[in-house]
Amino acid sequence: MCIVFAVNQEGKHSQMEIELTEEYQGNVLIVKIIGRLDAISAPQVDKKVSGLIDMGNKFILMDFSGVD
Repeated sequence: MCIVFAVNQEGKHSQMEIELTEEYQGNVLIVKIIGRLDAISAPQVDKKVSGLIDMGNKFILMDFSGVD
């Protein structure tokens, strides 16, 4: 599953700035972040990860290797 979103300075969606991919390996959910993680995009990432936790995912590995 690939989730692509972007937020511009006004808080509106615009061109892609960050991408989150989700992949299960066993019971571990690996979330890879690709792009620029900053004060604008961090709240959206936080909201998405919080949602994944709320869905019952107990083991989440955050892969920041693709962050600029």
